[in-house]
Amino acid sequence: MERKPDESQPQPPQPPSQPPTPQPPGQPPSEQRPGPPPPPHGAPPPAVAPPAPVQPHRGVLILVLGILGLVVCVVCGIVAWVLGNNDLEHMRAGRMDPTGEGLTVAGRICGIISVALAAIGVMVVILMAIFGALGGLIGVS
Repeated sequence: MERKPDESQPQPPQPPSQPPTPQPPGQPPSEQRPGPPPPPHGAPPPAVAPPAPVQPHRGVLILVLGILGLVVCVVCGIVAWVLGNNDLEHMRAGRMDPTGEGLTVAGRICGIISVALAAIGVMVVILMAIFGALGGLIGVS
């Protein structure tokens, strides 16, 4: 009496059959090399793309503008703040020389401080004008 395998019982999974990978001539079958094959003997090495050029930093310029913003003109402080933000973004992305990061940060901070001081000064002038006008209306001198 011959038994047929019962189809209701689970069968063990069979590993998928993989076709054999072709080996380059002269290479033992046990050693598989990933990547492209080496160039033939006497051929020039494959061309390697040069690294992308990195822009020079403008840290000194930004620091000078930040200091001028504190001392002379708030417009220089605004320019230092904007240039500092842009250059720091480029440095973090690797498109600009990161050696000037400290100078750039210092100039940016000086620009921020100059803008803040100018805003406080404008508010003080406005408040003095308001209180001066109110004092003139009341008659207090």
